[in-house]
Formats: sequence, C-alpha cells, structure tokens
Amino acid sequence: MPIVLADSCPRDIRVLVGDGTDSVALRVEDCLSADGTAGFREVNARVPDDLAAGLYDLQFISDVGPIPCEPNCLWVSSHDQDPITFAHISDLHIGNPSPSDREQRIAGLFRYLIHDVKPAFILNTGDLINRYIRTNGAKQILRPEIVCDHIQRAREIIVQHRIPHFLTPGNHDVAFPHIHREWRRVMGGPWDKSHDDYAFSWGGMRFLGLDRSVMYDDEHKAYDHRMSLAQHQWLRTELESLPASWTALIFCHYDYRRELAWYLQRYPVCKVFYGHAARSCLSSEHADRDGGLCPYICQIFEWSSSHGLRFSERMKLLDFKPDYGS
Repeated sequence: MPIVLADSCPRDIRVLVGDGTDSVALRVEDCLSADGTAGFREVNARVPDDLAAGLYDLQFISDVGPIPCEPNCLWVSSHDQDPITFAHISDLHIGNPSPSDREQRIAGLFRYLIHDVKPAFILNTGDLINRYIRTNGAKQILRPEIVCDHIQRAREIIVQHRIPHFLTPGNHDVAFPHIHREWRRVMGGPWDKSHDDYAFSWGGMRFLGLDRSVMYDDEHKAYDHRMSLAQHQWLRTELESLPASWTALIFCHYDYRRELAWYLQRYPVCKVFYGHAARSCLSSEHADRDGGLCPYICQIFEWSSSHGLRFSERMKLLDFKPDYGS
C-alpha cells in the first residue's frame, strides 16, 4: 500500500492500522520520493494478507513525537458478499441555514443508513458545504473562517461513522483558492495532480469517481466547467481496461457540458450518479442510465453479479426529523 507523506514527517516513521480496539504493524518496504513532487515522499507498506475485512485507521509512530492519525483510511473489503447494498448521497450543504435544524437532520440520515440500511459503502457526489448564503435573494459569500469551520464539521460527520465513504467534491466545496487549500488539508486530496479522480472495484463493477468541482474568481464567476484533457485520458483508460464481462458506474457532482455522452455511447457504463441540480445532465437517449439525485439527498441501490444494479429507494432531507433514530 503506497502512503504519501509530507517531507516534514519524521524519517523513522512506523506505520500501523487499527480498528478502534486493536492495532497491527505494517512492514515498511521502501521510502521513495513521490515521483519528484516537491514536498512529499512515498512509503510502501505491506498489508498482511490475513487482515480481516473492515475499515481501519492509519496510525503513525515516531521517536520524534506524535503524528496525527488518519481515521477510516484503509478499507479491506469482503468481496464474497453478493448481493451488496450501497448508498449515494449528495448536496448535504452543511452551513445552509435552511432548514434551521439541517445538521440534526443530516445526523438522522446517517443514523438511518448505519442502523437500517447497513450499506457496504457510501458514494458522495459533493457539495458537503456552502460557499454562500442567500440574503434577500442575493448571494452573500461566506467569510473564509466560516467556510473552513464547515469543512471541519463535514469531516467530523463523515469520519465518526465506520463505513467506507467515497467522495467527489462539488462546485461549493473547493470554490476559491483559500477554500481549496483548507479542503485539501482537512479532507485530503491528490498530491500529484489537480483533479481528484479515482476508481475502485467490487465484483464485476468498476466505480469511477470523477472530480467535477468548480473554481470561482473574485467576482463569483465560475472558471471553465469542462473536463481537462488529463481527466478525459484517465476516464478513457479506465473504461478501455475493463474486463469483457464488467460494467462501470460513474459518480460525480455534475456533467456541466454533457461530456459523458461520448463515453456512454461507447463503453459499458450502467449508471451515472450525480447531484447539483434536478435538471438532467444526460440526454434522453441515456435516460435509463441517469442516476441524478436532486431534489433528493440519498438513494439506495443493490448490486449483484446475477441481476446487476437495482434501485431501492430515495429520500429527501426533510424525511429525517432531528430526533430520527436517536
């Protein structure tokens, strides 16, 4: 398992994984510079083959002093589980004043997922926070310290539940340079590229997380909404490398320029999950693969090797009263 560390971390670092009750030391095999990226280095740690399925915290020990733990950082999946249930959530908008008990309702949503649905994992298509609030119909940009506080709160909500959580940022999450820096510091992100695109597999399904975040200038005008050339290359490589019997699911905040249509015509993509707006970002010919969520906040699906992807239910934020499941 490659682990990227800041150069400021001690060189004599020891790596462990823990599940909240017990810890297992990992053998560090080598330490490399991170592809020449200034300020980082890469440690390769060997994960034991017999490590039990579950979600683990990444822990570090050094003679120099304590190093912060990264919670819920390693997921050892149980691929013999078939079928599986998973959840897609989007647009939590922590910091939005409406409804006034928003965070309590979000807590109710998570209690429902953890105790009732018990999903194998959660796909989150972004807009965890708000970059502005509306005052008399006009957008009022929130002060940096307020947005940074909302980012920290979003992290706390995610990591307090021991469930794999796969996140792609939205147009609110990294909207300005100072927000982008704080988001990377608190939530993590790629160290060697500008966009946070990644993939993971379950059974015969490849889940492709596509970063469709948007940056804004000082006048609150969005930069180019298009995908970068590097993102197109990454997505095409992923889809072309699928085994013959596999299918893919793309999850992202939104496809602003309908650039995914080209891929839907050529590759076995069974569904595109997104949030952001109730207006579909897919054409009518791809309506069967439209996994748009808004104005809902959560949807549940089941995946099995025999039946593929099946829809279960959708919920709105107002469905969860503040005391739900408490």
